Amino acid sequence: MILRLLWIGVVVLLGHATEGTSIAASPQPSLPGFSADESIFDFGVISPWAPVSHTFTLRNAGDAPLTIADISSSCSCTTADVQKRSIAPGESLPLTVTLDPSDLEGTVERTVTLKAGNDAQTVLRLRASVVEPFHISSRSITFDHAETTAPPQEIEIEPAIRIASIDAESPITAHATNDAGVTRLFIQLHSEHLPAERRGVAFVRISTDQTSTPVPIRVAWERTPLFRIAPRQLVLDGDARSGKITIESLDGTNFRITGVTNTDKRLDVRSSRHQQKTATITIHIRGSHGIRVRDTLVISTDRVEQPELRVPILALIP
Repeated sequence: MILRLLWIGVVVLLGHATEGTSIAASPQPSLPGFSADESIFDFGVISPWAPVSHTFTLRNAGDAPLTIADISSSCSCTTADVQKRSIAPGESLPLTVTLDPSDLEGTVERTVTLKAGNDAQTVLRLRASVVEPFHISSRSITFDHAETTAPPQEIEIEPAIRIASIDAESPITAHATNDAGVTRLFIQLHSEHLPAERRGVAFVRISTDQTSTPVPIRVAWERTPLFRIAPRQLVLDGDARSGKITIESLDGTNFRITGVTNTDKRLDVRSSRHQQKTATITIHIRGSHGIRVRDTLVISTDRVEQPELRVPILALIP
């Protein structure tokens, strides 16, 4: 009887000792995830002539490292630049997003989506209203037969604007006039100042009191071709291990090939080096079977107007 009472007492004491006591669960680490200081940025009214950028701040809101696995945008006009791809717990990282509005008009919204290795993702949005403060008839012009003297090309700007300055790259000059509510921009190519390259691009930049950045106008030029090349790309396949390229002077002037270079040593390239109106280059593939070659012949000539020619070479020998 005494032993039974003692056992009951022990049980009662143990019950009081554990009363109100609970077993604490082990804390679970939070998964890494994106946290941005803002998810939407509105540029307001912008012109279509200059890219605009905004920097978002990303933060790893979890307890484990976060790796940015993919960055994609809804349009090729939107790009994102980040310094690194790994974010430590609690760390912040700047992400600069740039919008190029050159082909946009009106109210636009573009997105950038970031995905992490654990499938976490966040979407950042850019908004803008793209408005032309004035209309330019053309933002890109071309001078063909650039080696000859040509009259200036004219671009109209409506309504008339006040131009603060015009910056034209060589070999281009430009000036503007205002007449009957229209600004006329005259762009002149100076053939005597052309570089040796067959074609090129320069820019005319207009500064006005209506734009925060200069308005660029692209000016391209191209000389009249001096040579006819046949074929433009040499393809060797099947049992054809040799081929030839013919270069013909279009203006009837004798020329000389001064050098031919390429990268792949399996190509045996030979050419004549004397003055002539038509030159032939022969190509032979060294090796037996299973040959794949993708290379480019760089052909140098003594014509300063067109000192270099390029011909792609593709060979597939089974």
